[in-house]
Amino acid sequence: MFLVAIFTIPDVFCTEDTTAIENELTDTVYNNLDEFDFSGLDGIIADLSTESKEVFGSSSFFDKVSALLNGDFGADAGTFIGAFLDCFFGELLDFVPLLCIVVAVTILCSLVGSIRSDVGSESVGRIIDFVCFGVVIVVISGCVFSLLSEVGSSIASIKAQMDIIFPMILTLLASVGGAVTVGIFQPTLALFSNGVIQIFNYVLIPLFTFAFVFSVVGNLSHSISLNKFNSFFKSAFKWIAGICFSAFMGLIMVQGIVAGNFDSVSIRATKFALKSYVPILGGYLSDGFNIVMASSVLIKNAIGAVGILLAFSLIIVPIVKIAVLALGLKLTASILEPLTNSKIPDFLSQVSKNVNMLVVIIAGVGFMYIVSIGMLLVTANLG
Repeated sequence: MFLVAIFTIPDVFCTEDTTAIENELTDTVYNNLDEFDFSGLDGIIADLSTESKEVFGSSSFFDKVSALLNGDFGADAGTFIGAFLDCFFGELLDFVPLLCIVVAVTILCSLVGSIRSDVGSESVGRIIDFVCFGVVIVVISGCVFSLLSEVGSSIASIKAQMDIIFPMILTLLASVGGAVTVGIFQPTLALFSNGVIQIFNYVLIPLFTFAFVFSVVGNLSHSISLNKFNSFFKSAFKWIAGICFSAFMGLIMVQGIVAGNFDSVSIRATKFALKSYVPILGGYLSDGFNIVMASSVLIKNAIGAVGILLAFSLIIVPIVKIAVLALGLKLTASILEPLTNSKIPDFLSQVSKNVNMLVVIIAGVGFMYIVSIGMLLVTANLG
């Protein structure tokens, strides 16, 4: 039996020969599905990390869509939880050696400080303090900029996915008469895929970089205080991100409500006209239109759902890595606070707060993309 696990479509079939209708619908769906080129999405899947591939559950976008159309989502809560825990503990094991280096270097620096007090060589002690702090900066900077690079790659992959999936969904909408929805959403989605992501790439990521650099410079010496600059960059980041989210969500929700209502009326009027005013063949044409519309809606919903899963697979691993690093830095700062001066613990604490900005960046892009697809799927189940 042909099933779709998500999104209900209108009940347009009422016939005695349900098996024949199901077979006809199945053939129509797969014939239409074969016309789409998923090679670009397969390339994105091939570049996923092992953990992300485990979350997605397939190496082929077409296979995942086909499985979903047959009612086999191929994943459940246990699968996601297992993949999440594997990713979390795997990243934790990767970060532990680096954090142990930070702890060891800091304790060594503290011991050298005690010896300096006894020997009385203040200049040598300052040099050693600077070298130790420099080692900590190098270790932490390597982790942070590695995550920053991964966030940038994930955003690029999400944008590439949007450039492929959105035209597919809009084409399917147009094929079932959703002209108003396509006309309204097409410029909005273009603005989103280009404008918003450009803001995230060229404004928010540099703001995070500046905040991190000022955290480093501000902790090099107690005589240098750059906390106000750090606070300014964080405030600017929050305001810009908040404005982007609010404007996008308000715009797309209003447009989705309006478009869905107009197209629903248009489709119902078309089916009524076919059935009522076309002599003899009107009923057959209306039934054929129902089958074409239902197959397009099924494909649209399946492609959209698998696209959402792929986007989730892209963003979950970087978010887990950032969370592990932030928690690890806070724990390390707590351990070192009673063992040494405040410079290194303060630096680690500031960095742990700054990396949360990366979560906002990647989760924000992923969230807006998922909401866009979800709005198209919900507002355009026409019938």
